[in-house]
Parts: sequence; C-alpha cells; structure tokens
Amino acid sequence: MDKEFQKYFDAPILNIKKIGHKGNNQLFEIMLNNRQKFLLKAYSKIHMDNWKRGETEFKALSYLWKKGFREIPQPIKFSKEENLGVYSFEDGRILKLEEIKKEHVEKAVDFLVKLHNLRNKDKKFYQQASSACL
Repeated sequence: MDKEFQKYFDAPILNIKKIGHKGNNQLFEIMLNNRQKFLLKAYSKIHMDNWKRGETEFKALSYLWKKGFREIPQPIKFSKEENLGVYSFEDGRILKLEEIKKEHVEKAVDFLVKLHNLRNKDKKFYQQASSACL
C-alpha cells in the first residue's frame, strides 16, 4: 500500500493506518517521515447514480477553505483517475452523547451561521447534492 500511496506525497511514508468508520469509503491516516500527518480518503467506486462524490466533496471543501473556513480539513490534492483525496489530518474523535457540552453546540451553531452567511454572498456554491444514508 505504501507504494500505491507514495506518489501523492513529497516525503517518504513512514506509516499507514486504516481508520475504521461507518461508510463505503476507505480512510487512512498517513504519517510521513517528517512527522506530518495526512488523511487519505479513497472514495467508493460504486456509484448507483453516477455521482462524482469524491470530486464534489473535494471541490466543496476547497471552496470553503478559500473562504476562510478552518473548522474543516484542508484539501491538499485530488486524483480523478483514482477517486482519491488527500486532506490535512485533524486529530479528534466522535463524542458520546453525554460528552457534548454547551461549547460544542455553540461551535456547531457558529459553523452553520458562517455557512448561511456564505449562502447569502455566493449562491453559486450551493449546487445539487447527493444524499447518503448510512
């Protein structure tokens, strides 16, 4: 796996760890020998509706990053041929319901307000999307 992923990085890969999650894409934590970490997302090639999910997600995150959103992973590069995206790796975990505090809700609301305000400024960003149910 190192060899097939190495072409996406300038420094040699030190370690690859598959990240388990609910979904049909594959996620990998990539550690380079310079200690930089990245998320590599191999999008599912199964498209019932021929939707370009990987490309759509990468473009949306790239747009948000350019607009100053820093609450999301930074998009680094995308391969249309392999339907694979490279993003900054953001440490974290899914919170249990009882762990959610007021400040978590406030951050979520702030993010939604920023999205709403963006919509008012740039309606072309909001294009047709594909829903997912996991």
